[in-house]
Amino acid sequence: MKTCTVCGETKQVAEFYVKNGKIMASCKMCDRARVQLSQAKQRKRMGEEAYLAHRAEIVRISRLDPDVHDRTVLYSKARGRALELLRKLYPETFEKLLAEERTNVPQP
Repeated sequence: MKTCTVCGETKQVAEFYVKNGKIMASCKMCDRARVQLSQAKQRKRMGEEAYLAHRAEIVRISRLDPDVHDRTVLYSKARGRALELLRKLYPETFEKLLAEERTNVPQP
């Protein structure tokens, strides 16, 4: 038995994911809820078309290169290709959004 750090419920160990040989602190239900919330925030931030292009690119890259296990590399490649696609499809809108994004970057 293990207690979830998010919901506080005591559950069977089978109800927790194992990562790098260690049982995660949050249960599967809480972890799924966290991922769904994160995806909803990302979808809202990126916009529907950009988000779907990004997700499609992740699936495409993972199918082409099944040996890519590092999610950071996979997501970076997918994001770059999705942005290229959006730039080609909507050049004016893309440049406008890019200019807005550059003005919102905090200066060091």
